[in-house]
Amino acid sequence: SVEPVRHVLTMFSISATRLSPKRSWFVKATFCSFCFSLNDEAQDSTQADSGSILVLLGAPKGKKVIQFFDVPKWIKDSGNTTKSEFLRALFDDDGSVEKSGMVIYTNSKRKYLRKGHEIYINSVCKLLMDLGIYNMSVRYRDREDGNFKADIRITGLRYLDFFEKNIGFIQIPRKKRLNEILKNPSRKYSKKGEA
Repeated sequence: SVEPVRHVLTMFSISATRLSPKRSWFVKATFCSFCFSLNDEAQDSTQADSGSILVLLGAPKGKKVIQFFDVPKWIKDSGNTTKSEFLRALFDDDGSVEKSGMVIYTNSKRKYLRKGHEIYINSVCKLLMDLGIYNMSVRYRDREDGNFKADIRITGLRYLDFFEKNIGFIQIPRKKRLNEILKNPSRKYSKKGEA
């Protein structure tokens, strides 16, 4: 899922080593969304620093688990294509397709940041609703390591189908699992675990 980003980094003469596959999902999502919203004039740029661009675009600097952030305003105010690309990167990195027939996005934060993180989770839910996905629930769980975990769960065949058509996954196992659930809604997926 980093390849589109590498292409744009090349256009900007940015070292591709600065954006490894281990970089934060948020950084990848923000930059992917930016790439899809570029106009022809922006593509003519010749020099840029990837870290500066990502921070300007709203990506958090440093460990995201210990700081507050929200979906950048420019993504919230953008069209459905940019919102879809942003959500695809989020779900592709921190999402799963459960054998019970749910698409889940999971994110962790330090417990002391919970109130602020609820704003972020609500923003992600709003983006999903902007794309027509309304059947979701949010679950928060405290963990023993000083963090809490937030899950956004999308359920119902209609909304799973909407998710697949309007957001989808890049990762083949998740894409395959979701398609299998949509093709055979009356049976649970036979393999254990999640994709």
